[in-house]
Formats: sequence, structure tokens, C-alpha cells
Amino acid sequence: MFFGFLVAGELLTGSVRERVWAPSLDPWKYYVSVGVLTVFALLILFGGLQFARTLVSGMLVNRSVTIYNSTQNIENASRSVNTALKVLPANDRAHRAAIELGLLQLKQLIVSGDESSEARTQLQNILTSTIQHGLTAVSIESTNYQNWLSLARLYGELAGVGVEGAEERARSAYEEARKSSTTNPYPLLALAQLDLLKKDESSARANLLSALELKPNLAMALFLLSQIDARAGNLAEAAKSAEEVVRVVPEDPLGWYNLGTIYYVSGKYENSTAALGRAVGLKNDYANALFLLSASYAALERFDDARTALREVIALNPSVTSLPEMLARLEKGENPFAPSDNNAVDQ
Repeated sequence: MFFGFLVAGELLTGSVRERVWAPSLDPWKYYVSVGVLTVFALLILFGGLQFARTLVSGMLVNRSVTIYNSTQNIENASRSVNTALKVLPANDRAHRAAIELGLLQLKQLIVSGDESSEARTQLQNILTSTIQHGLTAVSIESTNYQNWLSLARLYGELAGVGVEGAEERARSAYEEARKSSTTNPYPLLALAQLDLLKKDESSARANLLSALELKPNLAMALFLLSQIDARAGNLAEAAKSAEEVVRVVPEDPLGWYNLGTIYYVSGKYENSTAALGRAVGLKNDYANALFLLSASYAALERFDDARTALREVIALNPSVTSLPEMLARLEKGENPFAPSDNNAVDQ
């Protein structure tokens, strides 16, 4: 219809000339002309219907995203995605959305702790369906790296809970994603995370460095690299990576806590108090950051500040019996966090 209005407007303004074409009176030429016109009309009709299906299916996927973001209702969001797939089964974006919702459903069932036969059957059905959505997405568009990433993420989640063979499938899918998008660092980042799951820090480091070559300010890669360096005792390099993380993502309390921890282990207590104070400022109930902040203050013999921070930790963790004992020592002007003290505190 839009095209028709456009042509009519062009004719009225004189931008295009009218040309009349009449079918030939010759019988065979007439039938050929009618056949050509019929095929052309059917192609236009089919194209219009296909476009309408694509449009409606995409709208339904968008609706499912809105439903979940506003209500956290997985069932209603899944219903919208399923309708989108009925309208257009070849919508790979809808299959990717189904994978995300399937992962949420799986986590929900696992957290519930229900071990009944019905729950196990439901878990198996959701798992099978979610895997099928991933396989269907890559079969629809195998050159779209997002499809491979969704499938790989699914297998990666399964590898994290110890499903046999999931890690190998995840790695294979991430490699396919790399082939489809050679400049995308996220498959390399994900491979590094799989390496860390099996404690292969050497391979993880190599993948993280490759990811950073593609995107030097990739915060998660820098964060993981800082932790690998810290565990290896290379605190100077760990601090450099951690400092870059908070520069890239200054509003993330975990980044500041990570940096403060590295500073504390390095003996840079002034720096650690600044970093940990920033973490607590962003998240005032951050018990781990408050505990280490108290330790940093104690190392600087700022016992009033140390006591204030530790009291907040006690308020957040009233069941930890060792904390009041540590506070009592702070009241005496002693440092209960000193290396000579073996205080096992559950933070």
C-alpha cells in the first residue's frame, strides 16, 4: 500500500511518466503475460505476508522482554515467546529469548530444592526444550554469532553444575561464535571462564589476554586477570588490572572491593581504605568490604574507625561468634587482624 501511494504521488507531481502496457492479443503471448503477472502478484503477496509474520513475531519477543523486566513473571514471558515462535518458527531471536527464559526456569527449580519426581521431570523437560531452542537457533542462522553464544552459554551453565559433556559442547559453540565474529572478545572471555572452572589458570590467562587485545577496556577480562595475578603473587600486575577495572566501571562495588583487597595484601593500607571505602559507599551493606576496611584501619592504628566498621559487620552477621571477640580486642587498642592471629571469620 505504501508503495502504491508513493507511485501515485510521483505520477501526480510528474516525477515519473505513465506508461501503458497491454497484454498481446496473440493467445500464447497473452497466457505468458497473465502467468508472469500472476507470479509477480503472488511474490508480492508472499513477501508482504512474510514481512508481517516477521514483524508480529518480533513484537511478541519484545513484549516478552517487557513482561519479564516489569513483572519477573517467567511463565507469562515464555507464553509470549512461544506465540512468537508459532507465528514465525524460524525466528532465531525468539529461540534465543527462549534459551534465556529456560535458564531462568532451571535456576528457579534448582533453588527451590524440590526433589520430587514431578520436579525432576519438569527439570528434564525444561532442559531438553532449552537445548533444542539453542540447536534450532544455530540451524536457522549458523553465521550469527549471537546464536552460538546463546547455545554456548547454556552449555556453560550446565558445565558449571557438573553436567557431563557440557563443557566440551560449550567450548565447541564458543569456537563457532569466534569464527562467525572474529573481532568479538566475548567468546574468548567465556572460554577463559570455562578454564577457570577447571582451575586451568594458564589457559585462562592466554584467553583473557587475547580478549583484551580485541577490547583493551573489557572490564570482566581485566577483573579475572587481576585475580589470577593476585593468586600467583604478582600483586603489582594485579593492581594495574584492578585499577583499570574501576576506571572503566567506577560504579561497581565489586571492582573496588577487588582493588582494595589487592592493596591490603600488598600492605598499601592507605590505598586499601580508600578503595574499600568507595565499595562501601556504593553498597553500604557490603559485609566483606566492611570487614576488610576494618582490618585496613586497624593496620593504620585508626582503631576508632576500625571499631565502627566492624560493628557494622556484626550488625550484618549477628550469628558469627568470633566477631565480638575481635571487636573487644579493638576496644583494647589491639589489632585482631594481624597475620600472627589466626582468626577464621565467616564473612
